[in-house]
Amino acid sequence: MNIEDVLKKEVCNDDHIHLYYCAVKKCWKAYEQSAINLLELIPDLNIQDEIFEDHHIRLRCALITKEQIECYKLSHALTLLSEEYVELQLNKSLMKEALY
Repeated sequence: MNIEDVLKKEVCNDDHIHLYYCAVKKCWKAYEQSAINLLELIPDLNIQDEIFEDHHIRLRCALITKEQIECYKLSHALTLLSEEYVELQLNKSLMKEALY
């Protein structure tokens, strides 16, 4: 994951969730606006700060597991862009589906 790429995607992000796979924690991470957008779908998730010391930057981060993705029926809406990066576009029907 490249921090500069993450920041470019998040700077004007209002309708996507960008998820990056974390092999260490075996979950997906959403940063900054993506983390906030993910919380709109799943309010039970927590946002925490992740510090990137090499870049002297702290980003908001939300974690989601594969099980949570399946539980909230999000897997069908994900677009796999690489083994470690998926994208989810927010729309009203997806928001309704995740809530029920």
